This record gives sequence, C-alpha cells and structure tokens, in this order.
Amino acid sequence: MSSDKIQSVSEDELIKTFMNRNSGGILQVISRYVSLGKVGSKYVGLCPFHLEETPSFTVDDTAGVFHCFGCLLSGNVGNFSDLAKSRNVKPIGTR
Repeated sequence: MSSDKIQSVSEDELIKTFMNRNSGGILQVISRYVSLGKVGSKYVGLCPFHLEETPSFTVDDTAGVFHCFGCLLSGNVGNFSDLAKSRNVKPIGTR
C-alpha cells in the first residue's frame, strides 16, 4: 500500500481493519501521533500522554500493543485511539 493511500484512509477505518487482526496496524495509527524509532523488535518514542524528555513509550507491532513505562498507560490500537481523542492529542503535523 502506498503512503498516499495510507494517509487517505481515515483513522476509524484503520482501527476497524486492525481490530479484526491481532497486529500490524498499530504502527500506522500511533505513528500519526508519535515519532517512533525501532529499537530491537519494538518501536520507541516520547509518550503523547505526558511530558517527558526520555522516550518511555513502546509499541510492540507483533503483539499489537503499546505501553508507556512513564505513565503506565497501555493497550491496543483501539485503546490508543480512545485515549488520544479523550486527551485531545493532535496528530504530528497539526500541532
């Protein structure tokens, strides 16, 4: 799938698609909000839910989950989307 096509798909469509699968889509949703870098088999970045200087937010694409070791929030792609909406977290590029 091209990046142009990925960007044109709504977040709700992505979530519905990936909730029906165990993994694979969580990176596409979370990377809209967090700049992630690969460290080993996981992806790491600054948590969008609290202020921090050292990355403590991890995404395990294989398991389809995220976890922040700073604020202890964790879950799947649906949980992340709900938290982002309820906490008014803006996607990268719209901040």
